[in-house]
Amino acid sequence: MKSHQSSRVFEMKVFSALTIGAAAVVVIGGVQAQNEQVTLRVAGFGAAGSVAAIKIIDAQFMQKNPNIKVDFEEVAGFQYQSILNTRFVAGDAPDVVMSNGVDFAKPWLKAGYLSELTDQPWVKNVINGNRTETYLGTNKAYQFVIENAGVGLFYNKQILDDAGIAIPQNYPQFIAAMTKLKSAGKTPISIGAKIGWGALMPVATGIVSTAYRTNPNYDQRLLNGQAKFDSPEWRTVLQRVVDWSKAGFFDAKMSLGIGDFEQAAGEFIAGRAAFLVHGSWNVDALRDSKTNKFAYGFMPFPGNPAGTKSRAIIFANANFVVNAKAKQPEASRKYLNFWADNIDTYLKETGGRYSSLTTSKYREVETAEFGRALSENRASVYPVGNWDRPSFQEFFMKQMQQLLTDNNVDSVVKALDTEFNRK
Repeated sequence: MKSHQSSRVFEMKVFSALTIGAAAVVVIGGVQAQNEQVTLRVAGFGAAGSVAAIKIIDAQFMQKNPNIKVDFEEVAGFQYQSILNTRFVAGDAPDVVMSNGVDFAKPWLKAGYLSELTDQPWVKNVINGNRTETYLGTNKAYQFVIENAGVGLFYNKQILDDAGIAIPQNYPQFIAAMTKLKSAGKTPISIGAKIGWGALMPVATGIVSTAYRTNPNYDQRLLNGQAKFDSPEWRTVLQRVVDWSKAGFFDAKMSLGIGDFEQAAGEFIAGRAAFLVHGSWNVDALRDSKTNKFAYGFMPFPGNPAGTKSRAIIFANANFVVNAKAKQPEASRKYLNFWADNIDTYLKETGGRYSSLTTSKYREVETAEFGRALSENRASVYPVGNWDRPSFQEFFMKQMQQLLTDNNVDSVVKALDTEFNRK
């Protein structure tokens, strides 16, 4: 429901009236009513594109709500969390604060800094994949997910068309496509593993379309010891990377010297590889590329069995929480409701970002397949983010580098179990 100015008609005896500046104050039975402008303080972070989009939403919000002035403060840099921590402690935090996934918001909730949002109208429209971020592990809502970033499969449609290959929809089709590309003398896939992240992503995207597809509570099974990495599911998705290397779909040793982010993505953006398992943020780079323009798409990685649909991995990239001691609590909620009602405007101004709400209608042409998976509730939050093991991702990435070196899946799953269950 969109926010509107409310008006009231009072049929009471007016004892006295005073005009103060531009605001009219009427004293009615000893109660003052006034139509005065309030300032809503909002703190946030983001790249230039997203900050510009935030300012567009803010301008539209103020036009609809002329009595509310949004004072948006951009807090840049890696010190964002510590700066906001200090301000919460001092009681000087803004009314609405941007957070990053659950890492920021969970400690703030534990400290009593967040206001509950369960009764807000947008909560019922949150996609299943964002319930963890919205509820922060409780049965109450505390966070509005502004945008999701995704990890999935980029494909170069021109290379596929030239080789007579259809866009793969499941893992057998994906392997067949890479095999045909290799035979045609094309580079099937770009993988950078200098820190291990680029090699971990095919494994993560594979597990959400297999183990998580049949068991939505798989995270909890890992945490309570009912599931292990030393299992057929994890062995299968880890073995895939080994098999790709042995088949020559990518050079494992060379990948260890290739940067996981810009360098690996650059190979795809330059048109030198048919596939890239990476983040949706590359949409901006693809659009800005001045050379090697080609038709491309972004979809959930087809790591799923034949006859099933693939699942997407999402990261809650940016979120809003409301300060429990907000000076403007009503305006804060009105602000979040406006964002929920107008989220498609924000998505149109940015690239490679996705809504947390089933009510969103915006679909980028190039990334429509990925967006559709979210609206159909075929999305999971990046698994490592749900495990409450702060250093485990780094350990996992190191194990992926080891896997590319010695191809020993058995050693990797045993090492992962030991580290995961370390007390």
